[in-house]
Amino acid sequence: MATARLPIPTMMAASHVTGNLEAIGCEVSEYHICGVLLLTRPELAPDLALVVRALEGVEVHANAGGRLVVTIEGSSYAHCADMMNHLATLQGVASSSLVYHQVDNDTAQASQPEEIAP
Repeated sequence: MATARLPIPTMMAASHVTGNLEAIGCEVSEYHICGVLLLTRPELAPDLALVVRALEGVEVHANAGGRLVVTIEGSSYAHCADMMNHLATLQGVASSSLVYHQVDNDTAQASQPEEIAP
């Protein structure tokens, strides 16, 4: 019996989808929330938490045993990715892992569609 091969769906880049929406007159607004786990030596964690709390758009939610649970919020993934890279290179950070990412999209019609006369 022959096995049918189904096409493998591919994901479109967010910029491709956004570009298509903008082309038809829709305005796209995104808001990103990223959950990041930072690992450090336990004795360095309090000082690292102070440094991280001073960063704009970043919150420390938990600090226990050298593990810091952090959220990054921003209007673009590029902003969040830059902040994740910055966190990963802070002195005392042994590792950094993205454990959660949510994108909220708000699409608004830029103009009302024209009515077509019968």
